[in-house]
Amino acid sequence: MRCTPRECDRAPAVDPRLGRAAARTRARARRGRNRDRRRGHGHGRQAAAAGDDAHVAYMVARIRATRFVYSGDLDRAGAALLAVLPALARHPELPDEFCAHNAMMMIREARGNPAAALAEDDQATLCAARGRWDAQGRAILAFQKDRWHRAYLTRMLAESRSGSGSVKQALIQYA
Repeated sequence: MRCTPRECDRAPAVDPRLGRAAARTRARARRGRNRDRRRGHGHGRQAAAAGDDAHVAYMVARIRATRFVYSGDLDRAGAALLAVLPALARHPELPDEFCAHNAMMMIREARGNPAAALAEDDQATLCAARGRWDAQGRAILAFQKDRWHRAYLTRMLAESRSGSGSVKQALIQYA
C-alpha cells in the first residue's frame, strides 16, 4: 500500500537502534572477512552442517557468493558456486543447479566475459531440460531466461568487437 505525499511527510523518524544495528552488522562482516583471510575460505562449519543435503550446500554457497560479490571478490564468488555444482548435478529434482548456473552467468558477465556467460546460459538451459522440478513452469522460465540473457550477451559481444567498421555496426544492429 502506498502512502500519499502528506502521509509520507508524517512518517515517524527512523529508530536510532536501526543505525546501531547496521553498524554492528558491518563490524561483524569486517571481522568475518578477516577470519576468512586467515583460514582460507573459512566456511567449513557451514559446509559441514550441510552434510549430504545438496540444497543446503547450495544455500550456503549462494550466501557465500553473495557476500563475496558485495565485497567485490568475484573470483571467490564464482569459486563458491562452482564448488557445489557437481553435487547439484546429481539432483535434477531440485532447481538449484539451474539457479547456480544463472548466478554464475551473471558473475561471468560482471567479470567482463560475455562468451563464458553465454556458455553458462547454455548450461542453465540444459539443466532445465533435464530437470524434474515444476514441469510447466520450468520450460517457460528456461525459455525466458535464455532469450533475455542471450540478447544482452550477444550485444555485449558485438560491442566488444574491435574497430568501428560496418561489420561491427551490423553485428550490433543484429544483436
